[in-house]
Amino acid sequence: MFYFDSPNLDNIDTRKALDTIRECISSYNLYIKSSDSNINLVLIYDIAAYITKILRIFGTIPPSNTIGFPLSSSSSTVDVSIILIEF
Repeated sequence: MFYFDSPNLDNIDTRKALDTIRECISSYNLYIKSSDSNINLVLIYDIAAYITKILRIFGTIPPSNTIGFPLSSSSSTVDVSIILIEF
């Protein structure tokens, strides 16, 4: 079980929040590897949408109606990996 909210109740613990996201992604990867053709696409979409929402809250990706990191951004020329490197 992932407790993303607990590191952020009193103050934002960015390190713990990102570790929790990383744990969620690792579990997702294990799920994909261990699943046969019966992959729950709704679950995968929900996980991706949730992680995207959290990363938007942290300001690492710009607001939009898509999930995941943008392939390009007209509002910024900064590489996303440079933004995340401090974490």
